[in-house]
Amino acid sequence: MRLIPDTAVTRELGEEIVSILEGAVLPGGDCAACGRQLGDGAFRLSVYPQPTGGVLVTAVHATCGTSNLQHGGLLVVPPGTWTAAGAVITTVKATPSRTWWGGRREQLEETPIPLVIVSPSCDVFYLGRRDGRLITTVEQLLLEGYDRAGAIRFHAAAREDLTVSLDTDELTISPLFLDEYSVDVREGFADMLDVAGGLLLAITHEPIGALAAGEGRAAELERVTTSPHSAFAWIPAESIQKG
Repeated sequence: MRLIPDTAVTRELGEEIVSILEGAVLPGGDCAACGRQLGDGAFRLSVYPQPTGGVLVTAVHATCGTSNLQHGGLLVVPPGTWTAAGAVITTVKATPSRTWWGGRREQLEETPIPLVIVSPSCDVFYLGRRDGRLITTVEQLLLEGYDRAGAIRFHAAAREDLTVSLDTDELTISPLFLDEYSVDVREGFADMLDVAGGLLLAITHEPIGALAAGEGRAAELERVTTSPHSAFAWIPAESIQKG
């Protein structure tokens, strides 16, 4: 996909946010003008400043012009298209121990951790405003206490603004103020969850198309888990509602 540059959009949003949204738009998203999938071609961003100070941004085919959501003074906002993927990461814990001859060494213990990755939208974005500048959904979550990459608190207490339920083959996550997201889980997921003591949730603006397609690309996973545009929350196993 390729974003068609627009100086007016860059002036309104700033180069950093334009760059973040450019990566967040995915082929499976819908054009806000014609309603068809964006596909792999060129696209534009349409910007709608809000009375509250925030900004609504939509992705449209380059050939569709603008999304024209304004109708008789009302802004008709199309639903965003979210994407979710599951993966497994491994944590390593070093425990000091003594050898039989009295020396010291570290025993490494690896634990697989279920990871659920959510891209909250790949075509419609609402940007809030904080201290006079626009902020993304992920930045808002970070300000509300979600963890940053490199400072993830595994086995932290459950967040009260997260509701999580697990059925036989589906995990559903409902963050407060956001959509309800679900991801298919494989046989044995519940056992892994119990061994790990919980799962890690990542909400990101990084592209996760390959992971969502089940290709499990290591480079994409590493980008998500190290990105400043990802927010993380630990979900304890005992807080998950099981069907």
